[in-house]
Amino acid sequence: MRATITFGRLGNVGPSDLDGVTLRYPFTVRTIREGADKDMVSSHSVTVQISGSLQTMWGLGDNIKPLENTPLIGTLFEYARREVESKLKAGNLQQHSRIDLHSGNSPAANPYDPAKIPEPIGFSFEVEWRHRIGF
Repeated sequence: MRATITFGRLGNVGPSDLDGVTLRYPFTVRTIREGADKDMVSSHSVTVQISGSLQTMWGLGDNIKPLENTPLIGTLFEYARREVESKLKAGNLQQHSRIDLHSGNSPAANPYDPAKIPEPIGFSFEVEWRHRIGF
């Protein structure tokens, strides 16, 4: 089967007193059906939280205006995008999922180059998988 994943407008969902940032990346999954069968469309989201200490270690600035911080948005989006692709291929994509990044479970340096990560809003990609997914 094939699916097209399209990300929508992200949102800052963390409380203002949080040491770090929490962003939600909503997306739709369009499962492309064969023949005359109608495509299936479902809505999902991935919430990615990064601790303030990890954000500082990775040089991603502060959390005063996270929706204007392009390197932060890109880095967290790459985690979200890879999570969606992995879960879809494994056949266990949930409607909502969460990733918590902190110095105890993450590398000491940012594993991604934010300059190479596409703008999340409107980003679309296709995934092939063999499992049936029940949304």
